[in-house]
Amino acid sequence: MISIATARGIALMVAVALIFGAGWVTNGWRLSAQIERQQKQYAEALQQQQESAQAATKRLIAERDALDRRHTQEMEDARSENDRLLAAVRSGERRLSVRARCPSVPANSAATGVDDAGARAELDPSAAERIIAVGTDGDEAIRQLNALQDYIRAQQAAAAVEE
Repeated sequence: MISIATARGIALMVAVALIFGAGWVTNGWRLSAQIERQQKQYAEALQQQQESAQAATKRLIAERDALDRRHTQEMEDARSENDRLLAAVRSGERRLSVRARCPSVPANSAATGVDDAGARAELDPSAAERIIAVGTDGDEAIRQLNALQDYIRAQQAAAAVEE
């Protein structure tokens, strides 16, 4: 038979094992709850970041679209004005002229018109159209450059806000 001291020793070891096991299980539950809280916090933080990124993206797209509409309207207005100018030159309603000096005219000849600070020479309509086209191309390039610069400034401002 087993002595009382041995039985008490076994009972004590079983009690210690049960207490240790209960502590182990309880600690596991506590750690599981802590992990779940951390996962929930992480998911919430991730959700907030995603929503913030989506809002920033929508804002940037709206700003880009507004810039695009403004510059497109400016370009269309300029094209319309240039088309009207070309049509007026073609129809003869408007004429292009440049200041000119005519050395073959004698200095003592009588003036037949109003002196407007220099003689003017009228350009041939086809030359006038080419000059208008060159000016139109230059103006359009400047408008495109301004649009690009506005876009870059908007992107830089958005990046500065995000930092």
